This record gives sequence, structure tokens and C-alpha cells, in this order.
Amino acid sequence: MHHPLFPYKMRSSQEAILELISKAMKHGSHVIVESGTGSGKTVCALVPTLEYALPNGKKVLYLTRTNSQQRQVISELRQIAKKKPGLFGTGMQGRHSTCPRLKDDPSLAEGSPEELAKLCNDLKAKAVKGDGGCKYYAALCSCDQKALVKWAKERIPTVEEHAAHCREEGLCPYEAAKLLIPHATLLTAPYIYFFDSGIAHTLLRWMNVALEDLIVIVDEAHNLPEYAREIMSSELSMYTLRAAEREAESFGDAEMLPGSSCADVCRVMQGLVKKVVAEYVADEDDGLVPPKEVEAYLMEEFGATSLKLMGVWDQMVKYGEIVAEQKRRSGRLPRSYVRHVGIFMLDWMTIEEMEFVKLALGGENPGLEIYSLDPATATRVLRDCHGSLHMSGTLAPMDEYRDSIGLPTETPIAKFPSPFPPENRSIIFSSDVTTKFDEYSKDPEVMERIGGHLRGIASEVRRNTIFFFPSFSMLNQFNVLTRPHERPLYLEEKGMTQNSLMDMVRRFKGSRGGLMYSVVGGRISEGLDFPESELEVAVLVGIPYPKPTAKQKALLHYYDVKFGKGWDYTVKAPTARKMLQSIGRLIRTERDRGVAVILDRRAIHFKDELEGLRESGNVIGDIRGFFGGDKYHGNNE
Repeated sequence: MHHPLFPYKMRSSQEAILELISKAMKHGSHVIVESGTGSGKTVCALVPTLEYALPNGKKVLYLTRTNSQQRQVISELRQIAKKKPGLFGTGMQGRHSTCPRLKDDPSLAEGSPEELAKLCNDLKAKAVKGDGGCKYYAALCSCDQKALVKWAKERIPTVEEHAAHCREEGLCPYEAAKLLIPHATLLTAPYIYFFDSGIAHTLLRWMNVALEDLIVIVDEAHNLPEYAREIMSSELSMYTLRAAEREAESFGDAEMLPGSSCADVCRVMQGLVKKVVAEYVADEDDGLVPPKEVEAYLMEEFGATSLKLMGVWDQMVKYGEIVAEQKRRSGRLPRSYVRHVGIFMLDWMTIEEMEFVKLALGGENPGLEIYSLDPATATRVLRDCHGSLHMSGTLAPMDEYRDSIGLPTETPIAKFPSPFPPENRSIIFSSDVTTKFDEYSKDPEVMERIGGHLRGIASEVRRNTIFFFPSFSMLNQFNVLTRPHERPLYLEEKGMTQNSLMDMVRRFKGSRGGLMYSVVGGRISEGLDFPESELEVAVLVGIPYPKPTAKQKALLHYYDVKFGKGWDYTVKAPTARKMLQSIGRLIRTERDRGVAVILDRRAIHFKDELEGLRESGNVIGDIRGFFGGDKYHGNNE
């Protein structure tokens, strides 16, 4: 089939990918594609969906997890638009990324999207009346909006370029972006814009499209199941309960039950959290709370029936809405902690479906959690679209992905190999070590052997190297154990700001024989590119199996009951994806060469997922042998 919008010379597999997607779009179906780095996933997703959308009155929504992925979408769209003059697409990000008032008033930055939307609506209303409000929105209302749309159509700007242009003109980038959306055949936006049902309804209205006329592309789709579980889950922390207590005392502290004020209820709830955490969390991160345990405690404390408790939570929601409204009128964030407590407890006492589990959470800020076990609760909306495309370099096993997000069993699934020569990458593992808890925690020799491997690589292989650890605690442990060495050292730290992290990555990339300590599943192991000599050796210290928390055990049981594949779907699949994501940092272009080392004998269980995996009896010798026996990279000598 001819693809008139494809802007480049086609590489291997690309024609087959395009045909598969084209066929799915024509049949109004869904399609799942795993395709390695270098296969041009973004352009291969855009071309057939746009070729179908344009003559058939459809629109395309390209969902991403990160802003950098949105930039790639717009970059490819510009190339495609050279083949189709007049084709227009745009990007959307939340107020946190684009609202200039957040830079003027940093206190607003902690607001939730819902809170910022309410505040924004008030300021816009004032601006329309000429009664102050938001000066950026007032300027947008009085500017030549047709000229703004014309400017965007001529350039197809990224969100950042659009925001910079608006700032130069003194306009609101967020509201200006909404003006562009109806004119776009393609919109790229974060996941939440579609998988949060309330936001999705608004987005479809902005796009001026019905759900059945929408084609959805999910980028880096391996992230979607856990993301969907998270947005359907909710927490009530000790911090929130204390804030709710203070809020109630500041706003009149209304009576909820005879002799018990709102603040009293919040204090009782704090006692409840302490009790269930002490009883059910033990040494783990979390613990299952038995059915009706919370209700029984509260009924005894207040001498109230379950029905009366439901009335308390309902009163707290209404009381919190009054509090939020008072804050809103004074120009503050319309936030109410009391309202949050009421909503959470209403959910806790009414949710009985098997798709959720109730947990007590330990740690510095203990609390309760309602955790969603089924991603399809949020993602089944995809079935109502014209079609959807799900792409990633690490989706296997793809039947697990399909089943988890609730796509039809007949959904086409295809895996395409990396276009890069397989000899450019070597994956080896050492069988003399493991991070399996029973052995690692009880045998000091195992830790010493792992440390010996790391010290040897640090001193003998002077190429840019990343040590990937399963957790920050293990990272810190081995940072102490493996020193000293003479290489430039870069440490990823828990809670590191994005700017600090990217500055560290930039310095590592420019180093000669730099050594970075990082974590599997973090921001460095997913989504960052390290071409050529920027990264040549990746060492996975152990297998990053999920911790056996109560949440994880509940998830495994749920998938066992629903699909009969609990271990494969909730343990092996996400572990393999994390490993592949970390190893994938090595080979990003056809010029890259690199070695991945797995320091754990259990790697053999992933031989089907890790193509070319082999055991090594001499890790350092095999690394040096791969690079031709030299100790240093030519550029570093």
C-alpha cells in the first residue's frame, strides 16, 4: 500500500507496521504493537491514523506520559505536514506547566487541577467583567485571536514554543491552547486528559468530536495499566487528617454527631489510622485491613450505627464544600481537607467490589488506601472509540497488556524486531550472585561478591557506566561498599528535582568514563537517551521483582482469579519490562554499542524476554572482549 504522508525513506519493518495499523483503522478496531528503539514508532503511529482520519471525519488523540514525548509528536507532525499542506495539530498540557500566574504566585503551584480550574474560572469571570481578575486572560480576550490561530497553523508549535509566544504577547498560554484545539486534526496530551472521565468529557467538547469518531494512540503503553490503577485509587493520610482537624477548628468546627465536632471526628480518625497500621502493617509497607474493621472501630468510638456514620461523612463533604467556597471567595485555593476526608470515607464504606482492596499504609505519613486492582475500570472507555493504537518497545507479554486494559480478545497483536544489528548489544549474567532476599539478607558473602563485581567494573572498565539498583536503599548500601574508585561519580537521589536530575545526567553524558548509580523503574531508566559513548555499560544489580507487599499480593490473587495468570501478569511481566527499559538505554541509534550485565542467577528465567542472554564466567573479561579487549573507549584515552 502507498502511504503518501510518510515523510522519510522507509526502514525495515516500517511498511509492515503501517499496514497493520491502516487495516485496524479501516476496520474500526484496536491494535497493539511492540517495536524496538529505532523503528520510528511515532511517525509510524501518526501516518496511518492521519491518512484514515482526514478523509473520514475522525480526529486523533495522541496520549503521552512526558512532555518530551509530546515534542517528538509535534516534530514528526511538522514533517508529515510538508506532504499535506494545511494539516494541523497541537499539544495540550495542564495549568501546572503553562499558567503564568503560577510563576507570579508560587503558592498556587500546590493546587490540584480541580482547585486551579475553579480559581481560574473566577479570575476569568472577573476579567470578562473588567473587574481585575487574570490579566493574561483579559489580554487574550482583547487580542486578535484569528491572528494567533493563523500563527500556530503556519508553525505547528510545540507546547513550549506556543507558551513562549504567548508570554511574549502577555497572553494566557493555557486558554490560548484551547482556542487551537478545534482546528486540529491531531491533539497530543497527557494520559489524564482521556482516562479521567471528567476531564475527558471536557476534552472531547474542546476537540468538537464524538467518542466514536476519535482515534486514540497510547505512547509508551507499558505504563498504562499501573497508571490506570493509580488514578482510580485514593488515599487518606495522617497529614490530611491533621490538616482537616486544623481546618475545622479555623472555620467554626460544626457538630457532626451529638457531642462530637468535625475536629473530634478527625482526631478519632487519626487514632484509627494508628491502630490499624500498628495491627496490620508490621514491618511491611502496607497491610490488608479486614472487612468492616474500620466501621466497627468507628461505631464503637461514636456509639453510632453504620447509617449514622454515612451521614457524618456526607455532612463533612457538605461542610468542606462551604469551607472551599469561602477560601475561593477570598482568592485562595478552593481546597478543603475536611471534604477530602468525607469523600474518602464514603468510598471506603460503600466500595465492596472485588476490583478494589482496602489497605493500611505505613511509613512517615501513615494512612488508609483504596487501591484499584483493575486498570480496565479507567481504560474500558477505549472500546467506545473508533479505534486505538498501543505502542511501546517493551509490551511483552502483549496478551497480558490486552487483558489488563480490557481490550477485546480478538485485538491484533504484533511484535517487530529492532532495526539495529543484534551484535551491537550483549546481555550477560553472573550466576554466582543473587539479590533474592533469603540469600542476600542472610549470607554476607553474597553481598561481598556483588560488591566485588561492581568494584571490578568500576576500576577495570572505564566507559560511561550506570549501575541500576532495585531500590534507593540498596543503591546507598553499595555506594558505601564499592568505594573508593577514581571515576567521576553521579548519584541519583530519592526526591531529586527534575532540574537537578537533568543537570546530573548532562554532566554524566559529557564525562569520560563516568559512573552513575541509579534505580530501575526511575526517571533515568525510562525515557532518556544515551547515544554512542554517553552510555556503554549498564549493570542491573539483581532482578527488580516487585516487593511482596499486601497490595502486590492482592493484585496477584486478583489476576489469578480473573485470568489464571497471577504470577505471569503481575510479577514476571512488569519485572521483564523494567529490565528491558533499563537495558534499552544502551542502544538508541544504529551507531550505539553496549553491554548489559545482570548480577543475579535468576536472570535465566527471563531468557525468552532478554534476547541473546548468556551466562558469563568472567564479567570483566567479557565486557572488555566485546569492545575488542580495550580498557578505555577511544574518545576517552
